[in-house]
Amino acid sequence: MFFCPRSVYEFELFQDLAFLNFDIKLINAKNSIIDFFNEVYRYLIVHPQLEEVVISQVGQPIVELSEEEKILFANKDNQPSYKYFSGERALVLELLTVVLSENNKRLLNRDDYRNEEEMLQDIILNKFANRYEIAEVFAPKYKNHKHH
Repeated sequence: MFFCPRSVYEFELFQDLAFLNFDIKLINAKNSIIDFFNEVYRYLIVHPQLEEVVISQVGQPIVELSEEEKILFANKDNQPSYKYFSGERALVLELLTVVLSENNKRLLNRDDYRNEEEMLQDIILNKFANRYEIAEVFAPKYKNHKHH
């Protein structure tokens, strides 16, 4: 399943993803990345048949998955970008669970001054340290891309 914001959707995206054997789920959340992740999480919980998950803030039909059992993030300045990541359902659900619970703690803790982006980077780098990889997902026009 390919999750993306309704705001970046174009019909060509649906066609290209269908060709890659991926269904698309449009997410309406506009206010924050956490709202977006919350909607994705709720959808995944009630659809246990989904195996491979791509979560993209970008309306490009790119489906890349890790060769290992890791979450694959797009590269942004040699750091993992939460704007695009993919992986097996269980691992993605685990990441989303940690993000949503950490965000609740952050909101309740007056001493936590991190914004959403800083919190997300902390979680990825610290709690998933050996469980992700970074790839040039948006490299020059699909160069060296393996489609699944």
